[in-house]
Amino acid sequence: LPNMLRRPISAALIGAGSAGLFSQLIFIILSNNAATRWLAGLLYNYNGLTLQGALITAAASAVGVVAYDSIVGSMRASGVDMEATRARLRWPLLILGLVVIGLFPLYGGNFVGQVFLMVGFFVLMGMGLNLEVGLAGLLDLGFVAFYAVGAYTTALLMADSPYSLAQHYGWEWLKLSYWQAMPLAVLASIMMGIMFGVPVLKVRGDYLAVATLGLGEIVRVIVLSDAAAPLLGGSQGVLQIPRPEFYIFDVTGAGPFLSWGPLNNQTELFYVVFFGALLAAYIAWRLENSRLGRAWTAIRDDEDVAQALGINLIQVKLLAYGLGAAFAGFAGSIFAVLVGSIFPHSFQLIISINVLALIIVGGMGSLPGVVLGSAVLIGLPEMLREFGEFRYLFYGLAIIAVTRLKPEGLWPSAAKQRELKMDAEAAALESGAIIEKAA
Repeated sequence: LPNMLRRPISAALIGAGSAGLFSQLIFIILSNNAATRWLAGLLYNYNGLTLQGALITAAASAVGVVAYDSIVGSMRASGVDMEATRARLRWPLLILGLVVIGLFPLYGGNFVGQVFLMVGFFVLMGMGLNLEVGLAGLLDLGFVAFYAVGAYTTALLMADSPYSLAQHYGWEWLKLSYWQAMPLAVLASIMMGIMFGVPVLKVRGDYLAVATLGLGEIVRVIVLSDAAAPLLGGSQGVLQIPRPEFYIFDVTGAGPFLSWGPLNNQTELFYVVFFGALLAAYIAWRLENSRLGRAWTAIRDDEDVAQALGINLIQVKLLAYGLGAAFAGFAGSIFAVLVGSIFPHSFQLIISINVLALIIVGGMGSLPGVVLGSAVLIGLPEMLREFGEFRYLFYGLAIIAVTRLKPEGLWPSAAKQRELKMDAEAAALESGAIIEKAA
């Protein structure tokens, strides 16, 4: 079909299909608010998307695409520089997107807040592993160990449990609030990251992945062991971890507008993760464009050449492990207060694999790719809970589709795009030389 027909038809099918696929989620969100309850009745009933709703969403999607193409076409016809326009709109659109993400859980309710919270967890960990794998090229499959260190440190400093340091040793001054325990948890994760980095400094490639996998399993076995059970609780875990306290705004008018209290629901805890992820993204962005970030990129491309150019491999690698562990420790600290209890079985190898998968799907070395990969691989299965265990079929299909159709990732970094372009040009030149030689 010609482009003017293909795009509206495709948009209509995708729009109606998405409205049906996420019918339960969208219906709950629209029904929870008086202002949009009429729209829920117009599009859905308790059996899912109605025929009327499918036609409305298909028509709205097609009209939206036609309007967008018309506006872009008129701008190009009038001689507008589209690249310059996109550059000017980049920051306003980014700020608008962050505002929408920040306010949407208030509108969508606790379920949406929980989904966003899970995505935020993996964004935090993805930012850390992206420093190690995406920038420095250090494949780390024991990354979940730093997550566990952050969670256990927070639990031991906060819990109303016999396993807390305050009760175990009688040191009441060690009973800390979350805002006091969280920096110590991050510091403990950094120290653990440096300790992990020392034994594997001379290891590269696939051997590095196996070595870090072994280190991660060592931490899991120690936590489960009888020797550490008097302090860490063993398989029983650490219970009764209090929620963090903060100033809470009451927009309902039922109580004081501003009061100090615990963050009890998923939506309130989401904002801890949200602002933490913003801070982590800013730090990761500054590191990526710093002297240290360029050193990481150099050792990823070729360690021997980087060392010949004067880069201290030991220092740079240990910084990558330590700073990457800091992000995981922060995520683990939030996880401990979110659940209220931690167990060794919460820190399995699959977490490290999930974080690595979302980096590959989003785009290796790309900060926006980490967010997009988390939304696709973590948010999509969470939003499809009505399908039960079959929702992980979408997880698998998403990974296969991206690795097959966009091997560079959904949102690749500029450096990765340049590398792929250079590889494609080199392959074309090589194939041309082979053909010319054969002729």
